[in-house]
Amino acid sequence: RLFEEVKREMNVKGKRCNVKKSSTNKRDDLIKELRAYVKCWEKKTGRNQDLSMERLKTESLADIKKHLKFYRDNNNL
Repeated sequence: RLFEEVKREMNVKGKRCNVKKSSTNKRDDLIKELRAYVKCWEKKTGRNQDLSMERLKTESLADIKKHLKFYRDNNNL
């Protein structure tokens, strides 16, 4: 439900995060890309996405890819 609110808010404001897609599938590169999306969304929406570096270090690679997929898929609203 929160994601729907954030997506709606991003759509209304017409804002897009300009994040360069990682050219590799290395964990550190994916985390760097994900953090760029998170920072952008937090700044534009004023909502904490709860994806700090400390949390991301404990996430599995599959979970990191799942988070990234969400941000990539919803960036062009």
